[in-house]
Amino acid sequence: MQKQKATVIPVRYESGSGELMVFGGSFAGLFLASLAIARLDLIFAAATLICFAVAFYHLPLVLRRRPPLLLHPEGLEIEGLGLLPWEQIAGIRLYNRAVRTIRNAEMYLILNAPLERALARTIDPEDAKSALPGRRYMFSICKILSEGELTLRLEPLAVSPEQLGDVIRARIAAARKAAREAKYKT
Repeated sequence: MQKQKATVIPVRYESGSGELMVFGGSFAGLFLASLAIARLDLIFAAATLICFAVAFYHLPLVLRRRPPLLLHPEGLEIEGLGLLPWEQIAGIRLYNRAVRTIRNAEMYLILNAPLERALARTIDPEDAKSALPGRRYMFSICKILSEGELTLRLEPLAVSPEQLGDVIRARIAAARKAAREAKYKT
């Protein structure tokens, strides 16, 4: 990932993340559906629904229509949420934990204002129409904790949390510096 000031940096899902859950859940669901039909068993039918629900939940990790994060010169665009200007981010905290060999990395964004006021641009209605049906029930890296704080799950992304944190901190610092310079010029 490059630290260029005026470019848009897409942060994509890591190759292979979610494939086991989607394809494995679909295959297991088809197998259990054939057993449920052959035996007329409700337990197999319920297990079929659970397998398909797991596959459905993880589908955005496989389809990769849009990157979940875009680092614009004017702010951080989060899929499913909108554009959050750098000036509205008061700070970030990175938590990178590992349980055995499973990495659980999260980034907490602390905002200067409630989320509704902090967002510069929300989801475009045209983009919402082209989104997957039931998208709000699928996997998302963003979770809103309170009015002024949200968390981003970083483990499925194809970039290290430290590298992403460094770029975001640099963009926040550049936005603060530009705001101070604009304030002193007036």
